Amino acid sequence: MPNRVSILIEGYVDEDRATGTVTLVKTSEGRVVLVDAGDPWNGEELRGRLREEGLEADEITDVVITHGHIDHCGNVSMFRRARFFMDGDWAKDGRYGQREGRHSITSSVWVEARRGHTATDLVVVVEDGTIGRRREAEVEEKEQRTGTVVVAGDLFEDGDDEEKWRGNSQYPEEHEKSREYVRQIADWIVPGHGDAFKVDKN
Repeated sequence: MPNRVSILIEGYVDEDRATGTVTLVKTSEGRVVLVDAGDPWNGEELRGRLREEGLEADEITDVVITHGHIDHCGNVSMFRRARFFMDGDWAKDGRYGQREGRHSITSSVWVEARRGHTATDLVVVVEDGTIGRRREAEVEEKEQRTGTVVVAGDLFEDGDDEEKWRGNSQYPEEHEKSREYVRQIADWIVPGHGDAFKVDKN
């Protein structure tokens, strides 16, 4: 059974407003992982999207915050039973620890640091992943949307960001290397502000 990746809230950027993409990973080994937690104003929308997936906030086992911008971490307090990963830290039940390098959530889902957009970017790598779609008209695409999925936060703004990502990058040289690394390992990328897109290996 593959790991199932679902985009709960598709992020966007307008002139003076933004919200980050919120992604759910239901792993084949029983972990329920939320990647990014939206902005402080879309908590009710997030609760509703979780309920559409048959989940309450207390059933999320792990929360990964890709970076500490407000539009990606605004609802973290909803998930008090989860284990958190953010920056170089992890926390569970009020206890804290340091996370170094790659941290496995399951044998086929892990968190790793990939600096660039900020000094503390995290990505979530999901091997053997299937991307579910919320819009019923696109269900027929589901079987084609499989492989290694990388939930990349703002290392990728969206699927067409080549002309704009540098303007939001704190460390452009490292950012470019991180983007190339993600492209090499991913079949699909979930960006920080948009829908998942397929990686062109050419």
